Amino acid sequence: MSGALSKPMIRDGEPGAQSSGKKDILRLEGISKYFGRTKAVDDLSLTIKEGEVFTLLGPSGCGKTTTLRQIAGLEQPNAGKIYFRDRLLVSPAENINIPPHKRQMGMVFQSYAIWPHLTIFETVAYPLKARNVPASEIRRRVKETLELVGLQGMEDRPGPMLSGGQQQRVAVARALVYEPEILLLDEPFSNLDVKLREQMRVELKLLQRRVGVTVILVTHDQLEALSLSDRIAVMNLGKTEQVGAPKELYEKPKTAFVRDFIGKCITLPAEIEGVDGGLVRVTLRAMAGVSWKAGNSCVSQPTKGQKVTIAIRPEDIAVNVPGSEGDQNYLEGEIDALLFMGDRFECHVKIGEEAILVYAPRDRQLEEGMKVRLHFAPEVLSVWPL
Repeated sequence: MSGALSKPMIRDGEPGAQSSGKKDILRLEGISKYFGRTKAVDDLSLTIKEGEVFTLLGPSGCGKTTTLRQIAGLEQPNAGKIYFRDRLLVSPAENINIPPHKRQMGMVFQSYAIWPHLTIFETVAYPLKARNVPASEIRRRVKETLELVGLQGMEDRPGPMLSGGQQQRVAVARALVYEPEILLLDEPFSNLDVKLREQMRVELKLLQRRVGVTVILVTHDQLEALSLSDRIAVMNLGKTEQVGAPKELYEKPKTAFVRDFIGKCITLPAEIEGVDGGLVRVTLRAMAGVSWKAGNSCVSQPTKGQKVTIAIRPEDIAVNVPGSEGDQNYLEGEIDALLFMGDRFECHVKIGEEAILVYAPRDRQLEEGMKVRLHFAPEVLSVWPL
């Protein structure tokens, strides 16, 4: 989407993506959706702010795409209400359901839905023609929008001659051309290869910043959500487990599901030995005689002998750090498998019957079968109730 990104489509008086004190633009209140006896969305309430990138993140079947389709008007909830600012869009109880084309929203589907019999110009112009916009205005707005997504000069190219990245740009242009206030993206990068996916993430972020449109993104890709979002709603079984900024969700998950779903996390069974100076001392049940101090307890009232789970991120573990021999929190083991990832090593360290994944810098002299010591500070360990 590089190219002529010089014409932001923010209308006069509207806040841009970087404005402070953002107002609510969309509210979901107690939304529920059934398919037969299956409850796809369960009493879901969310508030989205103007100009933010808000992501619905979760595994397949968690209800995120169904939620997006209800926002777009492609599905109607069985219960609840949806507001666009103070305008009621949906209320089954009041028999209110504003049709999709009157909701001031543009949608980019997972398949992009690029019609093979149309040129780029015709595809992007379609929403304007459907709204009976004059031909001269259509030409102007299509030209500006294609410049915005870096497709200027390609108006006559037919759909079948587009690459994956170009198809995505066309789909975004078609969604933006009638200047919607909310852009809905359903797994927009899933059909792209890894390198193109990375490129398009950056381009979408830059485009959103310039345009100022509110974006609601659906994805199961954690990296996608963390890198693009202002806020994320982690969904599971039709409900939200936690809503917050990416860093908050990663560093301070409130539930075990969020902890385990976002990023990689090592979990070990343990038992509380006591509370020592504000830190919880735990004994690992799988490693007799090993005790640690943990800095972040999710147990409301830790008691001696309580069975718990210890959690730690692989990147918070240091391998063979000189000068840390006196640390209380460490483990000793043997590298069972060593994977070179380019920017780092992934080390699978065998400790008794347990195997722990850790990362090490690529300049570290490591090899399989090597004895290593793993160090970690108490504050990176968290204690979770069973």
